[in-house]
Amino acid sequence: MARHGRFLAIAGSEQPSPFSVRPFYLRNCSLHGFTVTGTSVSDLQACARQINAQLARKILKARIQCVMPLSEAAQAHQIQEAGGLSGKIVLTPHRLIS
Repeated sequence: MARHGRFLAIAGSEQPSPFSVRPFYLRNCSLHGFTVTGTSVSDLQACARQINAQLARKILKARIQCVMPLSEAAQAHQIQEAGGLSGKIVLTPHRLIS
């Protein structure tokens, strides 16, 4: 990680997240956390607006592996369970025309 870099960690509450603090600390990096549990609806909405604005300005870039209709959710699970994804699987209520 670059000096003064940022690291985003996403982990489920059931899974431990081993994290080596020393190299992170020595590079003056920062870690930002956020939990949905106990967060108000208005705070979640504010975060969603900020994330959507950053996505729109291309500050954040979503890695999307594929877009599939919701009717293919079972296939999406199979793809995920097979591993090797380089992005997210997005399920939509209907097929998007690109």
